[in-house]
Amino acid sequence: MPVRIIVLGEACNITFELERLGLRGPSSLFEWHVSHNFDDVIKVIKMLRDGKEIFYTTKEDVPGSKFLAGLDISTAHYEKVDYMEIIRRRAERFITDVKSGDQLLFIRYDEYGLRLTIEQVKGFNESILSIEPNCIFKLLLLSPEKGFTSLIEDRLIHRPFIQGMNEHFITDCFEEKIPQVFKDAVDTD
Repeated sequence: MPVRIIVLGEACNITFELERLGLRGPSSLFEWHVSHNFDDVIKVIKMLRDGKEIFYTTKEDVPGSKFLAGLDISTAHYEKVDYMEIIRRRAERFITDVKSGDQLLFIRYDEYGLRLTIEQVKGFNESILSIEPNCIFKLLLLSPEKGFTSLIEDRLIHRPFIQGMNEHFITDCFEEKIPQVFKDAVDTD
């Protein structure tokens, strides 16, 4: 059964790491965005589940940035493109991936260490299963190595972010080999 990788952000570190490893596929809804609060990611997933349109807002005190769904998920990467079209396309891809029957590996980089809680992981699991009850997925949380303490929860794999070890952390999540997608990836909306 194929494995699809879906990046859940916190920042761009995991996208760059997947590019380096040749494991990056099409951009996810949360890539190229900063999302410090995982609850905001869960809120967007629930909006997708409920068929709500994902929109963006701007803030005068943060010129050039767009905020996904009016939450604290921001980007400054999309100034000269149709950002709404990118959001729609990636939102559709997210739902299609969750309903695909493929194994999914969601990856999030916890940039500041242990911002996620067990309750948030449970909420994430519930939000995915509310879209597709038979979805086979895992959440790989990569946290800074310094002061690393592992969280333990169903479907969660929590590892320190260690250059040179991350490929093993990613490819060992499922028995099936995750295919190398392409080297020198470009943004694929």
